[in-house]
Amino acid sequence: MLRVCRLLAALSPVFASWVACGQPEPGTLFGVQIDDRDARLIQIDTATGAAHAVGSPLGFDVDGLAFDGDLLYAVDNTNKRLVRLDPLTGEVAEDIGPFGDFYVIDGLSANPLTGSLAGVDLISGRLVTISRSSGQVFEGRMILTPGGASPPITGLAWSPDGGTLYATSFSGTLYEVDRGTGIITAIGSSSGSALGFDIDATSGIAYGVSTNPAELQIVDLATGVRTTVGPTGFQEIEGLAFVRPRPVVPAVLGREPFTTASLPVTGDSVSELRVMLSVPVNFDDGDIEIENASGSPVAFASSGSGGQVVTLALEVPISGDSYRVTLRDTIESVADGSALDGDGDGSPGADAVLEFTHRCAGDDNFDGQVSPADFTAWIMNFNAGCP
Repeated sequence: MLRVCRLLAALSPVFASWVACGQPEPGTLFGVQIDDRDARLIQIDTATGAAHAVGSPLGFDVDGLAFDGDLLYAVDNTNKRLVRLDPLTGEVAEDIGPFGDFYVIDGLSANPLTGSLAGVDLISGRLVTISRSSGQVFEGRMILTPGGASPPITGLAWSPDGGTLYATSFSGTLYEVDRGTGIITAIGSSSGSALGFDIDATSGIAYGVSTNPAELQIVDLATGVRTTVGPTGFQEIEGLAFVRPRPVVPAVLGREPFTTASLPVTGDSVSELRVMLSVPVNFDDGDIEIENASGSPVAFASSGSGGQVVTLALEVPISGDSYRVTLRDTIESVADGSALDGDGDGSPGADAVLEFTHRCAGDDNFDGQVSPADFTAWIMNFNAGCP
């Protein structure tokens, strides 16, 4: 019956709008069972903890799993790519694209408002955002405790309102993540190791899974204490992910190069800027404005309309200056025409304003020019032990 449903849906858009062809309901929990770095999709009963396999082994290692609505994304760390899985068959439904040989991504999670895919690069210890349309990785901040430690993060999960990002470490500690700084603040912990982690958007209850054997656990978001639900029947499970409503609000997820006034780009001038959005959008040059630090307009050519990444080719590259990029809320979602959510409040409307700052490599006092005064600043920085 499922095959017939899918065939009719493919042949008739009208029929496809009537039925969901057996797609899993919001609140259904999935994970990946790992056997000698070979992953297989599983579905888990949150009432008992019991799990059953969905399909055959995939033939590659999956450390991160996340739903955006009923679309299931997975990080293939064997072939270094982002893929989409069919939650009904456990097979690869789409090879989205490579994320690069220098990344090992874990803890994948989709923001319930924007659909943005957040993860952790285990090599650099940085938060990353992954494009759902290309697999491209945008690097963020280093994940550090207030004391400067970098614990191994094995799970990320957004609160149902999309306002708080939580993380769990292998040792079972629950953290709250500040995405602006990368600082993680410990909430509490339980004994034993932990891998998968996600929050059910329909109930607000957080779940995790222990290892050897894998037991489903409820995680108290206020204390970090874990309460065992029951055994899954498997030894090791990673990448917990709940089915959740699919967001359509366009919002800014990341930028390249990543830069702020206090964290400028140095070295070669920058001739191209890229901004990743949560959903594919339509735009043209009239929807974007760029000014330098003096308030003068900067000429550019935009590309990428219809996709998720806005690329801005600068006529005058940034060198020892700050450029302010304004994405107007006339930018609209391809899916439903909703306006850009520029202020990140989860509702359409409001411009997004981004600062891109470049400093010359020798500009140690950050005054926008290289001069003898930088030598004094260099000595002060050296004596202060600056990196």
